[in-house]
Amino acid sequence: YSKDDFNIAVPAGSGKVVRDTLVWNFGDLAAYVNLEWKPTENLLLIPGLRYDYYTELHYDGTIAPEFWDYDEFDNERGISGDPSFRFSGRYEFLKNHTAKCAIGTYNQSPEPGGQVIMESWGDPKMPSTKASHYVLGYEWQITDLIHADIQAYINRQWDIPRQAERQDFDPETGKTKLWLDDGRGKMRGIEIMLRHNQGERFFGWLAYSLSRSERYNPYTGKYEIFDQDQTHNLQLIGSWRFRKDWDLGFRFRYVTGNPFTPVIGTEEIENDNEINPVLGEKNSKRLDPFVQLDLRVDKKFVFQNWMYSMYLDLQNLSYFLYKSPEFEVYNDFYTDKTTVSMIFMPAIGFTAEF
Repeated sequence: YSKDDFNIAVPAGSGKVVRDTLVWNFGDLAAYVNLEWKPTENLLLIPGLRYDYYTELHYDGTIAPEFWDYDEFDNERGISGDPSFRFSGRYEFLKNHTAKCAIGTYNQSPEPGGQVIMESWGDPKMPSTKASHYVLGYEWQITDLIHADIQAYINRQWDIPRQAERQDFDPETGKTKLWLDDGRGKMRGIEIMLRHNQGERFFGWLAYSLSRSERYNPYTGKYEIFDQDQTHNLQLIGSWRFRKDWDLGFRFRYVTGNPFTPVIGTEEIENDNEINPVLGEKNSKRLDPFVQLDLRVDKKFVFQNWMYSMYLDLQNLSYFLYKSPEFEVYNDFYTDKTTVSMIFMPAIGFTAEF
């Protein structure tokens, strides 16, 4: 729970900048209860209920947990909060082999926090953002230190705040809010992890996810690739402990480039002396993949009552071989663009413990 002062400047549709200052009490007041039940030695079931109340919101909350946007009956008859249902289960069908599942509903205060519920350009009665999540997985304890985990998931979201576009203009009132609450999304994917717990000398893991994230387009009636969709996400982490308290570790990341909408031409507005881009199909192109290699060296000095350590951190060491794109910027005439990349960032640090 917190009290926050907001000084916000947002460009309005007229091109002017709208400024506003508000003071809000933000806070998610929640209560939950879980029940652990073991019908057999190898089966564990955990049902649970949770209720979240948002002090900064003023909307008609739901009275039953929503697994989808209920249209069959009037579920929005409560106060500014929502109940959630959670359930997870684990079954060890063979020694060291466990099947697992989980379902649940979730909610959170709409984001960006504060902006979307401002009366100036948002909706003071914006509801919480809601989601339902479904997971099915398998775990294998290969050895005392090595563990494998694979799971598939489906996630659906609704009541997502979205910025209004030209098509949302209301000709009767002559205006529209900058934020609307009818956004929807869905995600699905597979996650795989092979983990080596901390041993005498080594700790590390290999994690990979294959996923697809989409947002609903209310103008076409279809789902489209989300701006932050990352099809492949690979992480490899390793840390070695050597004699005399020396540690060496690394992290390697490979991530599919984010989608973007290409500029396929330009149009000149003579009266306004402007050149505007002509856009192609939404999110039909992708940036090049993001690759990053980090390296870290630690040395500890241990004394009777205290110790200190020094480290050398080399972030994005791969910059010298491959410059991972963060985003692209066009020039004023949309004839050329510049790729902005993450740079190499070295750091030296010192810590002491008493």
